[in-house]
Amino acid sequence: MNKKFLPLIFFLLIPIYGCGNSNTKTGTSDIQISQEGMVDQSTRDIISKEYDAKGNLLNCTIGNSSWKRGLPSCNEIIDRRTKDFEKIALAEQKRLEKEKREKIEQFKKSLKEEKQKLEIERREEIKINEIITRKKSNTKSFAFPNGLKIKTISQIRLDPQLNKIIVNCEILKQVGDIDQFTKIFIEGNSRIEIAFFDKQKLELANPIIFPLNIYEGQKAGFKYKKNVGKNISDLKGIKIIGEESNISTSEFMKIDSIGVSIKI
Repeated sequence: MNKKFLPLIFFLLIPIYGCGNSNTKTGTSDIQISQEGMVDQSTRDIISKEYDAKGNLLNCTIGNSSWKRGLPSCNEIIDRRTKDFEKIALAEQKRLEKEKREKIEQFKKSLKEEKQKLEIERREEIKINEIITRKKSNTKSFAFPNGLKIKTISQIRLDPQLNKIIVNCEILKQVGDIDQFTKIFIEGNSRIEIAFFDKQKLELANPIIFPLNIYEGQKAGFKYKKNVGKNISDLKGIKIIGEESNISTSEFMKIDSIGVSIKI
């Protein structure tokens, strides 16, 4: 070989030698790349990478030289990652259990509040129904120039389903001839008027008028029932039943008393 080519050959060999001695971290061993990855030829340790629990890709070694290179063991990273994942899973489980308990407690609380609300509404409804279905009554006696005396027993109540005032008025004979008593139900335009008053004795609405004349009353939609004694000729009284819708529920609740008058 020509001597002038020796320096050139020596220069080309230097990079190849240097590549065989490339190091990681402390660099006391020869590192070569093989199918397994980066392998320390002296210790046969493999220099690799592993992800930690946060997703960071870290350098590590598989073997005994981690302490020399200042790198963590890949097994250590895997163990730590596994424990971190377990902690995260446990924390998530506790969070979900707490959230479930809170939802159950909130549901129970809402259910309890709804029951209380329904109970209050039910009591209010009962109270209102007691008020609007409460009967208002009046008993009054009347004397006529011909000696006839009668007594009226009047009652009103509100039917919340029909939203109507139900009025009952019973006329009883106290003193007098039976003919005098029955005559007022057959002849003339006699009538009973029932007026409504509040606590201040102010009239609330137009009075309800009952025709005493049975025929006129039946035409107007009123019902008449006889109150008899031992036989049909022993007439004690007449009961008149009617429905009126000219009084609202709010007006009915203001009624404190009723007044009764007879127009002959």
